[in-house]
Amino acid sequence: MTAKNPCNGGASIFTLRHLHTHTQEPLYMIFLDLKKAYDTLDREQAARILTLYGVGKNLLRFIMKIWDGDTMVPRQAGYFGRPFRAWRGVRQGDIMSPVIFNIMVDAVLRYTKQRLAGNRQGKKEYTVFYADDGCIAGTDAQHIQKVLDFLVEGFDSVGLKTNTIKTEFMISTGPKGSAQISSQAYNRKVTGTGLTHRQRSLEKVICQLCGTQVNRQYLKKHQSTKRCTQAGTNFQLTTPTKQRIIRETTIATPQERPMTFNISIPSSNRHSIQCPRPGCQFSSYNIKPHVIRKTMRRHFCSKHMGDTIIIQEEDNFEKCTRCGFSGKSCNNAKHWETNTCIEMTRKRISYFKKYEKRTALKAKFEIYGNSINRVRDFKYLGRILAEKDDDSVAASRQLQRARSKWNRIAGVLKTQGVGSKIMGYFYKAIVQAVLLYGSESWTLSKDKLREFSSFHNRVARYLCDDHIRPLEDGTYYVPRTEDVLEKAGLFTIEHYIRLRRATVSNFVKGREIYNECTQQKSMNNRTVWWNLM
Repeated sequence: MTAKNPCNGGASIFTLRHLHTHTQEPLYMIFLDLKKAYDTLDREQAARILTLYGVGKNLLRFIMKIWDGDTMVPRQAGYFGRPFRAWRGVRQGDIMSPVIFNIMVDAVLRYTKQRLAGNRQGKKEYTVFYADDGCIAGTDAQHIQKVLDFLVEGFDSVGLKTNTIKTEFMISTGPKGSAQISSQAYNRKVTGTGLTHRQRSLEKVICQLCGTQVNRQYLKKHQSTKRCTQAGTNFQLTTPTKQRIIRETTIATPQERPMTFNISIPSSNRHSIQCPRPGCQFSSYNIKPHVIRKTMRRHFCSKHMGDTIIIQEEDNFEKCTRCGFSGKSCNNAKHWETNTCIEMTRKRISYFKKYEKRTALKAKFEIYGNSINRVRDFKYLGRILAEKDDDSVAASRQLQRARSKWNRIAGVLKTQGVGSKIMGYFYKAIVQAVLLYGSESWTLSKDKLREFSSFHNRVARYLCDDHIRPLEDGTYYVPRTEDVLEKAGLFTIEHYIRLRRATVSNFVKGREIYNECTQQKSMNNRTVWWNLM
């Protein structure tokens, strides 16, 4: 698919990314970069393709005559060389050049689609291009590599070479999720010994980006600050610190090789039974042995989802294909409709999805036999795409840019003696356009939305010259936000975000991907932007 508007192309990619975060499926995204795209296009191939697209002889002759008259002069250090005829590329700034280039891209996409016609095997890819900025996305790494090879081959045929250095890929895995607590937390829950969650939150940890010691609970917030960014420019972790961070960030993950445990809990048993899984501190005790057996089976179902337990005294027990619980009759509609089975099935799917994400991070892609770089965030069409699908990264960037823009024009507007509402128009046209760029597909937290509202309201108070100020009695005068916004001719920041979402929803709702989004069942409780429209 080719996008005529960068917002539409970006919205499609953002929607696709949110969709796969919604379903907890890893998404492979390759961002193509073409070397000197407008300067290296093969004109003979372009003329042949234009003919196949139905361009008439007279128009084609007119285009070729313009190209034949192109003369270039090299310049170096202020000196000019001999003029020569250009035989490749299209004119920069010419109104027909983007149209011709889009036709070439469309021809390459159609060629790729034709090559994949018999090799899809039910696999699907998404390809978005805006001019020479391309993105390939899909859930199967081998299929995406095949699509990439066909695209590179197609672009080579029209004289466009792919830049192996600037072409990068990202694996969008979404947030960690909360399928299961760590082994450390679970053992503390069972034994009652160890650090509590509150105590672990107050522990001092080393930031792996800048080396500063901060409380664990503030680590994520610290890493988004300007101080951390500046301090991390020349910081390198020592080997012992790296090993410590690896230990601290270790989370519970499924075993690559599931284990089976065969134990005996006889009817004469009168003591507690320890979980046979190495490292697990769980134990069960009851005067009734059959209760211990059921408790141990439930423990394996909820904690050791990848493993199997066989109790010798229980015969003909089957394992539920959905929730993993072992019982006499688990694979039937009656058991599947129970709340326990439904909840454990959801947790089990989420548990193994985490393992798929870890496996997906090992994927690599190649162009011309050279591996391309993997990045954790990428600026595509002016918007920041983060590996963890965290919109706060893009939102913070736009807020910083809007503040910088406002600092440059605020004083100018004041010195000209412009009215509040006129200054409000300038603010909406210049600053707010930067502030809310890309907000159509953001899902912001309350804290981040509060930052946007604070900046928006502070600007409104400046426009009306109605600031928060101390009074003689020691109290503060705080103007009502509603009154200030009305004087400046502004609405709340939430109102403007809703308007932008409504605008882009008219475009997205006509796309196939929107139907996929609304039909897919969520695997987590995360808010998605198409539910906010």
